[in-house]
Amino acid sequence: GASRGFFCTPPPPLTKLKRVFQIFFGISFLFIPQFSVFSQTATAPAAGAGTAGNPWQIATLNNLYWIYASTARWDDHYIQTADINASATSNWNSNTGWMPIGNATTKFTGSYNGNGFSISGLTINRGTGTTGDYSGLFGYAQNASFLSIRMVSVSIIGYTWVGGIVGRMDDCSIDSCFTSGSISVPSASGRIDVGGWAGHVTSTSLMTISQGANQASVSGYSRTGGLFGYVNAPINFDSCTNSGAITASGHSTASDYAGGIFGYNLYQGLHQSIVKNCSNSGAIQGADYVGGLFGHILGAADIRTCSNSGNISASAGEVGGFVGECLNLYINQCTNTAASITTGVSSTNTYIGGWVGKHGYNDTIFIKNVTTAVDISGYSEVGGFFGQTNAPISFQNCHNSGDITASNHSTGSVYSGGFIGINTYSSSLRPTYLDCSNSGPIKGARYVGGLAGRLYIADIRNCSNSGNITATYGFVGGFVGQGDNLYINYCSNSANSISSSNSSSGSTYVGGWVGYHTYSDTIYIKNITTTIDVSGYSEVGGFFGRTDAPISFQNCHNSGDITASNHSTGSVYSGGFIGINTYSSSLRPTYLDCSNSGPIKGARYVGGLAGRLYIADIRNCSNSGNITATYGFVGGFVGQGDNLYINYCSNSANSISSSNSSSGSTYVGGWVGYHTYS
Repeated sequence: GASRGFFCTPPPPLTKLKRVFQIFFGISFLFIPQFSVFSQTATAPAAGAGTAGNPWQIATLNNLYWIYASTARWDDHYIQTADINASATSNWNSNTGWMPIGNATTKFTGSYNGNGFSISGLTINRGTGTTGDYSGLFGYAQNASFLSIRMVSVSIIGYTWVGGIVGRMDDCSIDSCFTSGSISVPSASGRIDVGGWAGHVTSTSLMTISQGANQASVSGYSRTGGLFGYVNAPINFDSCTNSGAITASGHSTASDYAGGIFGYNLYQGLHQSIVKNCSNSGAIQGADYVGGLFGHILGAADIRTCSNSGNISASAGEVGGFVGECLNLYINQCTNTAASITTGVSSTNTYIGGWVGKHGYNDTIFIKNVTTAVDISGYSEVGGFFGQTNAPISFQNCHNSGDITASNHSTGSVYSGGFIGINTYSSSLRPTYLDCSNSGPIKGARYVGGLAGRLYIADIRNCSNSGNITATYGFVGGFVGQGDNLYINYCSNSANSISSSNSSSGSTYVGGWVGYHTYSDTIYIKNITTTIDVSGYSEVGGFFGRTDAPISFQNCHNSGDITASNHSTGSVYSGGFIGINTYSSSLRPTYLDCSNSGPIKGARYVGGLAGRLYIADIRNCSNSGNITATYGFVGGFVGQGDNLYINYCSNSANSISSSNSSSGSTYVGGWVGYHTYS
């Protein structure tokens, strides 16, 4: 049979061309989705009219870009209705990312309600010039409103005035927002005002911020904060948190400002900023004016029930767990559980505190039931709560167990204390320390104390110290280094040692309670036993190194080793209770039923109770401690006592001696070395 074949008739030329186009567009179609990711398409929202009552409904990145695409839309109102993935912006505009809505020429004046939905992965990369000014989702806003915006995993690098939500805002409102990711400006002079929410904020009316959070790392040269970098506005915060690392990298010695909430608030009007229930857990770093919540508050503020657990570090000064510096600040009911607050070791590293570095307030603050365990170090003015304050602050049932160190080793004014480095307040209100304690080691050059390095007026009652107190020079005490107009009583000190290590003339006034003490009325100290080893160059005592108060003791006892290491023939005082009491007026200090069993050592004016007294009554007292001097004025109870009544006493020491065979080794007695009485 005939065979059959298959014949392919060539298609006409037009059909060939059609097939070519089919193949081309088929291949091209495969690339259309990828191409659209790199493009910017302005798509109008599906619903809304842009009014406050009927805002545009933003559901996609193209809707968001639609807002930017026309400045005519920058005074409209918007509400977000879905989560938006903005990661495609990293490739926009030659890889410089998103262009902010609003600028210095045409500001955004409308409103944007994020409605709790997120915008994730937004990218801006303009850190090399002024095109990066006013960087954020919004660039520059005025009289605008921002609510419930969630910026997630952003990557924003701007130049100046940079924020996760808005670069700069004037007379705007912002509330209940969230940011995470990374927000930064270059580490170069003039690159300032960067915040997790907004870089630069000004307002003439009260702003209230609540339920806000930042988790983004925020870094800039100066004025850097978790929510805001720079603020000039009356502003309240409630329940705001920061957990991002905040860094002001200027490294200058002035005006860097870094804080977990804001870096700097310039506002000084009538309104007092109220801050409550806020917290920081992020690490805060800067040069000076660095705080867990706020770097520097220039006006008045009230901070309550706030917490910090983030470590604070600075290369200069004015550093605090909550505020670096505020000179009109009420602060209370706060807790700081950070591991450390630290600064460098230069002369600019001053005012470092567990709560506030440099503090002022014009009325009493009662701080109750607070424990701090933060290790704090700086050059000078270092304290567990306040580095320096001028306020009549009172503490009740408060405790410090942190290591407090002032690293300045000069003979000048260096202050460190378990609670306060120095309190310069000296007016009529009497700050009190009641039922308080220190168990942390306190170290410094001069003015070092378990509670405070220097006080000008205070009452201290029922307090205890178990932390070793160590100084390079003088004014050193278990409770206070130097205290003027200081009432102290009913206290106990169980530290191992209180010492001034340097053998020079500056290492004077070292006491188990107070190094250098003054008070204008009688203090009756009863039923106290001290076992501390106390040592210094001169004016060394188990309770007081030097006092000028009519202090009376009853049923008190010392068993500590008291040593004045000065070996000269001059005025060197050491005693089991007091090195020297210069009081000589009409009130007669008394020592009743008291005893010393510790060894007392010094060059001159050495006694079991006191090295030198100008007026006193001593009755029914005993000494069993050996008294050893290099030179003279040595006694089992008093080295030299003027107008001194002494009776009914017993001395069971093995020896009372002056060891140097010179004319200075005179006046040595079992009770008193040199004695007068009328």
